[in-house]
Amino acid sequence: MWKKKLNPENIFIANGSEAIICALPRLFIGQKGNTVIPSLTFPMFKTCSLLAGLEVKSISITKDLGIDLKAMKKRVDKKTKIVFLCNPNNPTGSILSKNEIIDFLNSLSKDVLLVIDEANFEFGGESVVSEVGKRDNLIVLRTFSKGFGLASLRVGFMVASKELVNKLE
Repeated sequence: MWKKKLNPENIFIANGSEAIICALPRLFIGQKGNTVIPSLTFPMFKTCSLLAGLEVKSISITKDLGIDLKAMKKRVDKKTKIVFLCNPNNPTGSILSKNEIIDFLNSLSKDVLLVIDEANFEFGGESVVSEVGKRDNLIVLRTFSKGFGLASLRVGFMVASKELVNKLE
């Protein structure tokens, strides 16, 4: 199981995963950059990116409410700092396969952070958290508020490289 393969130095715990979502774009304050997100997804991605001064590039979802990774890749440019994805997507429930996410990650520059919000993971899909140790630009977010029913506790966590965890600390 992936939990046994992680080191504590790869985990960052916060007051819900929303706190992490808002902290990540702030790593780029003062830099001209952008964030790429699906047009219909968790709204905090856009809100927090804009508050940090990043331009937001939205990609239309497909007719079947899926995420078009090819269209997202086309919007990524030299100024892109972060790409946010929910898997399963919130609010559509569409699911990307682990292979689709890994292929997308492989197509990105190592300077672009790919944030996979797995807040609804317990309701479907495959986690990519096992890939974190192999990639410095992959961040996986999880929470105890959905599948575990502990919303009032506000406990979210990030699994990422030691360097990214240190930056947020």
